[in-house]
Amino acid sequence: MPAWVIFLLSVALSVPAAATIVRGRERTRLQQARAFEHELASELLAQASGLDRLVAVLGGLADSLDGDRVLVQAATEARRLLDADDAVLLRLMADGVLRARDRDDLHTLEVADPDRAATAVLAAVGGGIAHATPLASHNELIGILVVVRQDREDRAPAPFSPAELAQLRVLADFTARAAQNARLYARLARLKDEAERRERERARLSNRLAEAEQAERRRLAMLLHDGPQQTITSAALLLDACVEALEEEDSKEVHRILGIARQRNREAVRDLRELGWSLEPAVLRDEGLTAALLPLAERLAEAHGVRFSLDLEAAEQLDPAQRSFVYQIVREALANAVKHGQPTAITVSSVQHRDGTTELIVSDDGGGMVRDRAIDGMSQGIDAMRERAATLGAAIDWRPAAGGGTEVVLTVPRLADAEAA
Repeated sequence: MPAWVIFLLSVALSVPAAATIVRGRERTRLQQARAFEHELASELLAQASGLDRLVAVLGGLADSLDGDRVLVQAATEARRLLDADDAVLLRLMADGVLRARDRDDLHTLEVADPDRAATAVLAAVGGGIAHATPLASHNELIGILVVVRQDREDRAPAPFSPAELAQLRVLADFTARAAQNARLYARLARLKDEAERRERERARLSNRLAEAEQAERRRLAMLLHDGPQQTITSAALLLDACVEALEEEDSKEVHRILGIARQRNREAVRDLRELGWSLEPAVLRDEGLTAALLPLAERLAEAHGVRFSLDLEAAEQLDPAQRSFVYQIVREALANAVKHGQPTAITVSSVQHRDGTTELIVSDDGGGMVRDRAIDGMSQGIDAMRERAATLGAAIDWRPAAGGGTEVVLTVPRLADAEAA
């Protein structure tokens, strides 16, 4: 058979076979395309379902205003979201160590190096695979969330997919911010409560000060009426009597009446001077506490036979406004001591501490007093001292003196601290 006939026969026979091969390859490609499309659709559906669950989880976290609860809830939701066997929350403590504070079974677990958190958790819960995700907000590490898939008898644990890890990172970032926001909200609530408490305290103090001022005005009015006013009125009557004696040309009676009037005038001047000193002596502003208290101590020593010792060098460093309140408090303490304690010696000392506070101590060797509330008529004076100390931002206390008697301890803060309070 000629060669060209054989060639034609082979071509005729190979055409159907080639067509069959081409059709088979097309069917294979179509099947592969359909399989890829199905796999892609399944993966997209799984990711969409995962995103739906993640959104629901984030919504639940956003509703909580308890920072600790947010962190614990995030660990629970991470386990469900990734279908993990366990999720461990390691909190960063004040000492810089990560601890599983919310897990009784892992209460001894401590991690010093955040990069070894996953390894440490795996060692504590058993074998498997683990992934650690930091919980941080504004570059501040709050803790680490470790999710675990443990080994099983029939199969090895499936690794976490990129989509799952992406969801975990979103969950961790949202959790950290939600926890920080909850803590900020709690802090704001505390500050608001503290501000309201201080405002109530200031309103109460303002009312007490208004009452004290009214009482002080009544006291001053009574002192003026019973003291200088009566003395000056008496002197005026004596001068009228002197005029009558002059008209009768009784020089002896004139001299006698003028002597009495002059003495009454001196008494009025003395009473007015003491009243001015009791309010606020002028030397307090110009020369300080020692210069203001020294004449008061001398008058009390002369009237009651008490020895005084003053050491107010540290207190002289106080601001003039502070010294005015301190003077009133110390004056009241001295008056209480000589009136109710019958002491033989009183010491007024001061010291400045390293934190900037100044402590003044009025100590006497008298009979002592009831600490919390006087029962012998001193309560009004003590209340006034407490109110002045509160206005000053200072602390005041009464305690037994070492050798008997009473110590009044006044702790005055730095002026900046007092203004901040």
